[in-house]
Amino acid sequence: MQFAWRAFATPEENTGYLEVLTTDTDLYGAQLRLAQAQEQEAASPVQFYATLGGGWR
Repeated sequence: MQFAWRAFATPEENTGYLEVLTTDTDLYGAQLRLAQAQEQEAASPVQFYATLGGGWR
């Protein structure tokens, strides 16, 4: 939220506060989807290994 306020507070910019908040919300959503994709990517080899019969005893 602090970043959004600083972007809005710049007098040279003609950006509305709602537009800044919407853009930040979109950014946070994209970052969340990236983190979920990275988690899935990291878990895939483990799931593959387990499917082949590997695992802890």
